[in-house]
Amino acid sequence: MEKKERQLLGTEYLLALAVFLLLGFFVNAGIRTDGYSGDDLYLWYCYGRETLPEYIFPLGGTKFRLVFNVLSYLELWLLGPNIHLTVAVNIVLNAFVALFIFHCARVISGRVLVAMFAGLAYMLSHFSYYQISQAYGLMETVALWGAFFVLYLLYRYMEKEDGHREFILACVLYIFTCLTHERFMVLTVTMITAVILKQAVMKRTAAGKREYVLILWAIGALAVISAIRFLTMGSLAPAGTGGTNVADTFSFSQALDFAFSNVFYVFGINAGPGHLCGVEWVNVPRKIKLLVACMDLALALIVVLAIKVSWKKKRSREYISKAVLILSFLAMCIGAASSTIRVEMRWIYVTYAGALFFLVFLYKILDMEGSRRVRIAGSLCMILYFLLLVPVELYYRSNYGGLYYWPTQLRANSLAEETYGTYGDAIFGSEIKIIGNHFKLDDYIIDTFWKPFRTDESQQTPKVTIIDSLEEAGMITDKENIYVLKEDKVLQRYVDVTPLLKIEKFKAIYGYYEDGWMDQEARVDVFTGTSGEIRMDCYYPRDLKGGETVTISSEGEILATYELTDQHPVIIFPAPAMETYVPLEISMNFYVEDAEEEPRGETPMSMMVTFTAE
Repeated sequence: MEKKERQLLGTEYLLALAVFLLLGFFVNAGIRTDGYSGDDLYLWYCYGRETLPEYIFPLGGTKFRLVFNVLSYLELWLLGPNIHLTVAVNIVLNAFVALFIFHCARVISGRVLVAMFAGLAYMLSHFSYYQISQAYGLMETVALWGAFFVLYLLYRYMEKEDGHREFILACVLYIFTCLTHERFMVLTVTMITAVILKQAVMKRTAAGKREYVLILWAIGALAVISAIRFLTMGSLAPAGTGGTNVADTFSFSQALDFAFSNVFYVFGINAGPGHLCGVEWVNVPRKIKLLVACMDLALALIVVLAIKVSWKKKRSREYISKAVLILSFLAMCIGAASSTIRVEMRWIYVTYAGALFFLVFLYKILDMEGSRRVRIAGSLCMILYFLLLVPVELYYRSNYGGLYYWPTQLRANSLAEETYGTYGDAIFGSEIKIIGNHFKLDDYIIDTFWKPFRTDESQQTPKVTIIDSLEEAGMITDKENIYVLKEDKVLQRYVDVTPLLKIEKFKAIYGYYEDGWMDQEARVDVFTGTSGEIRMDCYYPRDLKGGETVTISSEGEILATYELTDQHPVIIFPAPAMETYVPLEISMNFYVEDAEEEPRGETPMSMMVTFTAE
């Protein structure tokens, strides 16, 4: 490849990445992660309490995800208290996955526009909800990329006369992917299928070599994963979702139902309950259903045209073998996603990516074998599919609020924003009063939630008190480190009502200034409780001559008279038990002589004063 061609190709990829990034930030603009909740909070809990070796190499549990453990540790360490960057990081990672899909589609089809469609469809898909909104989405993103890469390598293996390097690399990627998520152990079947198809159907082998020996590589990769799981977990049985075990919950009839649901999802039909897909198909508007039907019709036409133009052609064996390979990949991914107690849309994302791969493959058949008219018809169907995909995906995205964990994340975002986001480090060591507990904050959440925001482990997490009413919160002075939140059950958020309850502890009426200077005559209103004392830390910047006296009174009653004995007097006197503002009139028989500053009030400045009241 000449230098100019390489530069053009590099520019092409950079432009594609820029488009994917722009689309990613646009369609995910409303998604925020300001505080950890659910799986993410537990992930940080493990990160915060375990040593690095314990976190990366957990022993005796139900899951061993070495690759994810390493990557998540790095992510949590790099993000630190900047939890709000989680979504941006996830969008960037998904944009690079889209770029990889673009590359694979470009290699297969030889068409830049088709490759762009595939990458854009991936970025636009509503299946990305978990990968974008959660720190745990890193696991799904990396596993999806690894599984898709395995498929691409197996496809390239079948294209080449030798291809052994691609197959061995696929085995290595298989181990990497299974150490990210054990669900993809099923891809052993796809790897073995690729070998059998190439040897028995395509009969494309290197001179003097037989392909079946590569099956040992696939079995060896499975053996490596199985041995690692047995040594670290003591079991080979895969864990299910929600703390279940697949061996205990598996039902063939249920798995078959879930498999059909997977297929429906890929074809644009939300086949699950609303809490798992956002909006059930029965509640989808008729116009969206019509768009989905047109999309599926366009796909069906592409399939029919591909079968028609490749039937009994010279390369029909190759096309059939590659189609079976891709369908095997889809079947294994669907089977793995259907084997537990429910089907979550995030598990279908890799199947959808594989389906896009299959669509690009079908287009390649049309492009290579079809007449000009067939190629035009196929291109129009592709364009129609992707144009209709946009409003459908945007509609499904608008219903994320129906997902089971979405309200919990909204509450976590709000709790983080109304506390750390508003008051910063001041919340550490504070008391947070929450009116009502409909959102069910428990000890685990209270103890863990604010720890990711700490920059120093010595910072004490807030003490949380659940109260029943605004009246129970009482009045809060500006000197108290107390914050009050109220639940908003409709919007699934917390509302900071602290400003409604907060009052100034000290209000300067005259003769007292922000920099601490006090005039010879001054008045300060102090908010007091039912008991306690008021303290004045003073500084008189001149030598004492004797007889300098401070008189403090309230509404005509003298509370204290104090004669200065040094330049830093401390005056303490009982606070009137009034639970309201107490007016303090302060007068002094001295002032700062030869002051450089002109008098601010009616009397000259006397000394600097700092008030505290308990």
